[in-house]
Amino acid sequence: MKKRIFTILFLVAVCSGLSVGWQSSRVAGLVLDANDARIVGAKITVENAQVKKSVRSDDEGKFEVNIPSGTYHITVQQPGFKKFQLPEFRVEENSEPLNIHMEVAPPLMPLKIH
Repeated sequence: MKKRIFTILFLVAVCSGLSVGWQSSRVAGLVLDANDARIVGAKITVENAQVKKSVRSDDEGKFEVNIPSGTYHITVQQPGFKKFQLPEFRVEENSEPLNIHMEVAPPLMPLKIH
C-alpha cells in the first residue's frame, strides 16, 4: 500500500514539474492567395523534434495552433497551390499573427486546346 501511494505521489510530482516547464503559446494567422483572398481548408502543420500539430484554416482562412514556446517548421498545403514552408519560426507567448501567402501551382499536365 505504501509503495502504491509513493508511486502516485511521485507521478503527480513529475507531471506537475513538467507542466511548470511547458509554457503555452500559440501561432495564429491567415492563409491567403496572391490577391489576398482567404484560402479555406488549407492544412497547416507546425512541428519540431518534440511536437507536431496540424489544423485546417477555417471558413475565413484563419487558423490557430496552441503549442509550447519554441522554434518550429511550418508547412501549409492546399490543392492547387504550391507547398508553403517556413523552416525556422519562433513561437512565443505573444507571437504576432502570421499571414501566409500561397502561390498558385502550375498545372500538372499541359493543357491541349483543339
